[in-house]
Amino acid sequence: MEAAVVEKNRDRWQMNRAGILNFWFYEDEEFMLEDGRLVLRGTNGAGKSVTMQSFIPLVLDGDKHPNRLDPFGSKDRKIEYYLLGDKEEHTDRTGYLWLEFLHPVKNIYKTIGIGLRARRGAAQVGFWGFVLEDGRRVNHDFWLYDRVILQEGHGKFPLDRKGLEEQIGAGGQVVQEQRGYRDLVNRALFGFHDKEAYIDLLNLLIQLRSPKLSKDVKPTSIYEILVRALPPLHEEELRPLSEVMEDMDQLADRLEELRLHRIELEKLNRSYEQYNRYLLYQSGDQLLSANAEQEEVKRQIFAMSEELQRAIKKKTDIEAAQAEHQEQAVAVDTELELLDRSEVMEKQHELEQTEQQLKDTEHYTDQAQKRLTAALRGSEAAELAAVKARKLQSELLEQQQEGLEELEVLAEVMEFDHHGVYARYWSPEPPDETTFLPAWRRDAEAHRSAIEEAIRLAEQEREAAQLVAEYDKQLGAMRSERDQAEQTMRGAEDASDSALYAWKEGLLTWKQSLQHLQLGEAAIQAMFAASSALSYEQQSIEAVLEPVRSEADRNRQERLSIKLELEQQVKQLKEEWNILRAEKLAWEQAREPEPARSSSRIQTRCGYTEGQGAPLYEVCEFHAHIGQKQRASIELTLLNSGLLDAWIRPDGQIGTLSESDEEVWINPQPMEWGYTLADVLKPMPSAESGLSERHVEVALRSFAWDEGFEPLTSSQDQAVSVVGSDYYQFGAMVGKVNSAAHQAQYIGKEARNQYKLAEIARLNQELTRCEGGMDELRLRIAELEGVMDNLRQEFARFPIQEESHRVLRRAWIEQHEAATRFRLLMEQESKLAGQLRAKQQLWSELKQAFITMTSKWSRLKTLRDLQEAVRTVGSYMEGISRLNSDWREYRQCSQEVKRNEAEAQTQAEFAEMEEELRDELLDKRYALRVKADQLRKLMDELGISDVYGRISGLKERRQELAKARDNLAHEFTDVASRIAVLRDRQSGLAERERDIDEHLGRRKRQFVAEWQLRLVPETAGRELEGEAAEEWLAACKSIVTELEPNVSRSNKERLSGVLQDQYNASKHLLAEYVLEADISETGRITLLSMRDRTRPQKPSALLAEMAVILTEQENLLSEKDRELFEEIILRSVGKSIRQRIQRAELWLKTMNKLMAERDTSSGLKLQLQWLPKAAQSESELNSDELVELLRRDAHLLRDDEVERLIGHFRSRVQWAKQGAAEEREALRKHIYEMLDYRSWFQFSLRYKKGDEAQYRELTDPRFNVLSGGEKAMSMYIPLFAATYSRYADASPDAPKIISLDEAFAGVDDENIRDLFGLLTEMEFDYMMTSQVLWGCYDTVPKLSICEIYRPKDASYVTVLRYRWNGRRLEPVADRGGDE
Repeated sequence: MEAAVVEKNRDRWQMNRAGILNFWFYEDEEFMLEDGRLVLRGTNGAGKSVTMQSFIPLVLDGDKHPNRLDPFGSKDRKIEYYLLGDKEEHTDRTGYLWLEFLHPVKNIYKTIGIGLRARRGAAQVGFWGFVLEDGRRVNHDFWLYDRVILQEGHGKFPLDRKGLEEQIGAGGQVVQEQRGYRDLVNRALFGFHDKEAYIDLLNLLIQLRSPKLSKDVKPTSIYEILVRALPPLHEEELRPLSEVMEDMDQLADRLEELRLHRIELEKLNRSYEQYNRYLLYQSGDQLLSANAEQEEVKRQIFAMSEELQRAIKKKTDIEAAQAEHQEQAVAVDTELELLDRSEVMEKQHELEQTEQQLKDTEHYTDQAQKRLTAALRGSEAAELAAVKARKLQSELLEQQQEGLEELEVLAEVMEFDHHGVYARYWSPEPPDETTFLPAWRRDAEAHRSAIEEAIRLAEQEREAAQLVAEYDKQLGAMRSERDQAEQTMRGAEDASDSALYAWKEGLLTWKQSLQHLQLGEAAIQAMFAASSALSYEQQSIEAVLEPVRSEADRNRQERLSIKLELEQQVKQLKEEWNILRAEKLAWEQAREPEPARSSSRIQTRCGYTEGQGAPLYEVCEFHAHIGQKQRASIELTLLNSGLLDAWIRPDGQIGTLSESDEEVWINPQPMEWGYTLADVLKPMPSAESGLSERHVEVALRSFAWDEGFEPLTSSQDQAVSVVGSDYYQFGAMVGKVNSAAHQAQYIGKEARNQYKLAEIARLNQELTRCEGGMDELRLRIAELEGVMDNLRQEFARFPIQEESHRVLRRAWIEQHEAATRFRLLMEQESKLAGQLRAKQQLWSELKQAFITMTSKWSRLKTLRDLQEAVRTVGSYMEGISRLNSDWREYRQCSQEVKRNEAEAQTQAEFAEMEEELRDELLDKRYALRVKADQLRKLMDELGISDVYGRISGLKERRQELAKARDNLAHEFTDVASRIAVLRDRQSGLAERERDIDEHLGRRKRQFVAEWQLRLVPETAGRELEGEAAEEWLAACKSIVTELEPNVSRSNKERLSGVLQDQYNASKHLLAEYVLEADISETGRITLLSMRDRTRPQKPSALLAEMAVILTEQENLLSEKDRELFEEIILRSVGKSIRQRIQRAELWLKTMNKLMAERDTSSGLKLQLQWLPKAAQSESELNSDELVELLRRDAHLLRDDEVERLIGHFRSRVQWAKQGAAEEREALRKHIYEMLDYRSWFQFSLRYKKGDEAQYRELTDPRFNVLSGGEKAMSMYIPLFAATYSRYADASPDAPKIISLDEAFAGVDDENIRDLFGLLTEMEFDYMMTSQVLWGCYDTVPKLSICEIYRPKDASYVTVLRYRWNGRRLEPVADRGGDE
């Protein structure tokens, strides 16, 4: 089990060694870690906490703040204390802290560390951090101090930063900034994608390190730690969402812009349509008027014809009536003439006169009464008219006052200062004359011109501001794009650096795997230097490969040289073997052995024939009494002296020799006395030699033999040839041989045969030796060839074709593309910024000019106010006109009042006169009426009443006839005149009919033309079909009736002014639509959009197109809106959220399993719950329901479930938008917070003790009543879980480090064992301190233990080292070895 744990732990980086140089009370100290584990023991004040915090977290990020250096969070001791001390022990001190990491699977090392230099009185401590990545190890083949000075006996002087940079060279990196060092460590070891995640890990490690964990942390506060420990969504995972949101922002901006354009265009189109409505109404009304006029003329012509016919008929009737009345008048006159001759007519005449007078008086009385009545009525009417006129006068005065008040308001709105000057003319009463009105209008027009000039400046300023805003927006978008490109570039650079790190790590792994290819230190440095210089521009691997190739070539040449040397040796041995083989064959084929001869001698003897003699050794043998040793000595003496191979001839003479011949022969001179060679050798000539024993003996007796002959002591004559055992003398020449290693091999047939066999055996041994040597050499050659093949293979395994190199090349390409795009965007941004500055300068100048222009006004400071003011000026001018009109009516009304009052007075006086006349006439009528009654009574008495009646009747008839004749005469005259007049009128009406027909045609054409322009919506869908008058008249009446309520009270001038004002106000905002206004000679205004001059558009068509575009944009925004939520739910973001939730749940399951397996002494069991939160509104889902839906396959969700999810996130997005608006922050930040799945849940820590069946929530009050050990465990375990989760977001081979100060204080031994087991199961590496803890438990496979001893606050530290191997504790000498 332990082996499995260790093996599992080995496939990642783990702490291997920690070192301190010249820091605190350490001079140079190393701490070995066993499988990444170390416990620092010691009493209070020994320095165990200082030692641990010097590594974790200080070496992990280089943050020197005091609160991070002290486990208790104190800020009292700064980093200077640990370098200079607090008793002025040092004034200038440089120190190093380092951590070495080992990757057991790859068998490579990597070291991180920091250098610090403190000087007393200096403002800050010098800092530099480094990473050593080429496999060199501190104090093995890399040193942080100057070794030359050390060897000179001056001690260890730490390297400064420059010295360290030179020492590291290309094998690592040195940085001077703490942030840069932190990022360097993260990139080199931990591989957190987000730098903030690494910072969160370090902060979590600091929290976990706290020695008072159970006092400082409560269950409620640990939840936030657990939440932060869960991996957040990364930026690139949210990038698709960001892109959708940016698209939505752009669409929303464009949509808002389009809406503004639509509003302005609607205003302009309303004005334009109203203007065109009026023109259409006017043309229709004029057409109807012309038609009505034509109808009226036709009616008049028809009536005229009828009337003329009636007049002619009446003239004829009058003429007939005149004739008839003439006859009747003659008859009446005749009868009256007869009756008038009677006497009774006198009274009748008197009565008639009286009645006539009475009648006249009554008539006059009636006339007087009528005049009186008329005068009274006239007076009353005049008085009423005067009252009405005075009332109207009062109303008109009030209207003028209201008009003045309205003008005053308008003047205030448009800040017309001259208004008061002209308004005073109406104080206290309206003026008698208005000669000042032209001046008033000129001043108002001048004010309008000033405002219009200000508007022009304001429009230019607004246009400039819009351009600035547009450029600023473009620049903002460009900067956003540039920021994104920079972020992409930084990401690509990080990816490139990471890929380069990975490739260099592969390079280091390759280097570590080399067995045959030996790389020198210089080559390694050159290789890493060249690898550090690699980039997109310098992609060629040749520079990195060159030192390796050189070393490989050197290694290959060395092996090749050795191989060639061995092959040469094989060749030599082969040649030797061939020689030996030939020699053996020669021995096997030859009869006897022969002494060595020169080629000349051999050639000479080849010329001898059989029987011409033989060499000495062939023709003699040793006497039997001669021993083997003496035989060898004698034979070697004879061999060295030349006698052994000397030729003996039967005649004793050699004969004639040529210059090329070589020979040694014996010229026998036998001795007569003394010992000779014949005493040791006996003749044994062969028949082939031609020699006899005598011949041989004579030759042997020619040489003296002295067994004990020594030239230094011998008295032999120098002229005698003497042979001894080891010496020989021939005259003055003396020789000595060493016969110790010689055996007799030539003299004697048996000796020669034995020698031959011995030589053959020797040659066989030599041949075997040569063959063995060749086999051995061939084996070595094969081994060398294998080594050379391995060299080729190892060189071929150089990581140039591996995936890491392809990844690196891709990363370079992406980095280059990102950098190129970033530079391009930077150039574009710079260009755009320059353009923006120019526009801002122009805008500033226009603003200043506008401010100067409007400085005389207090309110008119904005374009809207000015536009309102210019419209107000129009209203003001209309108000002046209305005021003038009201004044004119007022003046007319005043005159009317006066005229009516005078008329009433005149009529009253006339009525008074008529009343007097009437009274007189009434008195006269009464007198006449009495007189007439008396006369009638008298006539009745006289009986003449009948005659009177007849006469009266005839007279009445005559009067009637006379009156009738007069009437007929008048009528006849009238009729004749009427007929003449009618005939003249008939002629005039005929001419007028022709003119009206022409006028009607023109009006019809104008109306049709206006209709066909289709400039008002009322004409839509309606056609003017046919030429029949009733058809187009019906259409005309219909459109006029429809338009009359809206335009009948308007006039063309006013609508033209409103349209032009609206056009001027809108044209800049609608500049992209290129609106142009054309005013014809008749004054008609035509508006067209000239974006496409081949296809101009009317405002209504443009508005319709804009409505379509708006709908499309809204639909597109809706699609983007849906895409936003589908991106959240269905695609990458939803997938990332699901993966995070699933990973969190798996982590939670793993942690609960580990916590459930804990076997604590008190039976305390802990459990973490991750509970979904409730919905915030009815449109949202509860987190459990939300997670359940998100967990399912998005393509299997029902439509209603997708809609519920969309509704939920739409509600959350609205909340995000509201929050962003309220806090004035970026929407993206709030969207990201909304999508942070960690906020959808809440943690709950639960526990149970002993035999309890159910878990209960561990609230703060329940936590407070737990024992100290239980509190510690209930905090340690969740924090371990949080740290475990945080490391899950790092790279797979990142080290998993924690540190604990006063580890597990207050926890009993059994629970400590269990907590160590938990750390082992979680695969943590750790440094921890304790006063009493050893860590020697069966749950710990390996552990390094260092006891720090610092007696009585001494200025030195002693470290005692131990190792726990999982079974027993053993001491470790020195520094714990090198592995």
